[in-house]
Amino acid sequence: MERNAERGVDWVHLPVLATVARLLCRELTLQNEYLLLENRTLKSKIPGRLRFTDEERRCLSEAALAMGRSLMKEVVSIVRPETILAWQRRLERRKWDYSQRRNGGPGRPRTPEDIEALVCRLARENAWGYQRIRGELLKLGVSGSSHPFRHEQPAARAASLLRLLQRTSSASGDR
Repeated sequence: MERNAERGVDWVHLPVLATVARLLCRELTLQNEYLLLENRTLKSKIPGRLRFTDEERRCLSEAALAMGRSLMKEVVSIVRPETILAWQRRLERRKWDYSQRRNGGPGRPRTPEDIEALVCRLARENAWGYQRIRGELLKLGVSGSSHPFRHEQPAARAASLLRLLQRTSSASGDR
């Protein structure tokens, strides 16, 4: 007996522990069965479909998936198990779609209208090319590429330069 105590195994109390564990397991099983019945009863009293927020869907799917699919099919009663799996797939897709990085449509951001007006005015009043206009804009403290104006037709370029110059000159006059 003393050798068993030295090893840390107390064989005398093992049947008592097993009995307590069985009782606790039985108690938890009864609680789960009651909660399942209660959920089914409450769900039958609610007319129409239940609506869930994304956070509720996320919590339900995490808890259901932690159980495993076989137990989930037995336990989940508020929605079908396939619905929970679909929620989980949708939430995963949404998590990795990088939509928070997108700030607008595709392509290069538009040139601010005031800069566009200034460029149009400079082009109309002068016979400058886009590199000279870009240099003049840099002197005014307007930074940016000359690319948006490089391929415009002369009339369109003049109109857009005018709009840009008017806005810039009015903005610089306020200083």
